[in-house]
Amino acid sequence: FELTSLDQLYQTVHNVHIDAIEHKEKIIFLYKVKAGPANKSYGLQVARLAGVPESVVSVAQQKLHQLEAQQKQSNDSQQIDIEFPQQASPEIEADEKLTTLLSKLDLDALSPRQAQAKLYELKSKAEKS
Repeated sequence: FELTSLDQLYQTVHNVHIDAIEHKEKIIFLYKVKAGPANKSYGLQVARLAGVPESVVSVAQQKLHQLEAQQKQSNDSQQIDIEFPQQASPEIEADEKLTTLLSKLDLDALSPRQAQAKLYELKSKAEKS
């Protein structure tokens, strides 16, 4: 999923994915190419299809759950929900929200790539406002 941000950096890069259906632990690829990144990774299901031993897939699945839990905790601690009074103008709301978002960032803890990704995210939010 880190590669999916490359389309924001380079005009010649475009994300596409193969449409798929999941049923229990199995995946069925529908042979339809769709625009945009996939909404999730199918790496474990593809590993099973490729014949990777179930013991290896099981360990990988446990590790994936650990990483997802860590990421959720990290995102929860950095997620900022701000509610503004109804009488505030949209421009003031956007400025205050942006200022708050920026003040919460730990710039020293971000890698250059993470900082750039955060800037693209903030720009995208600003354009939607």
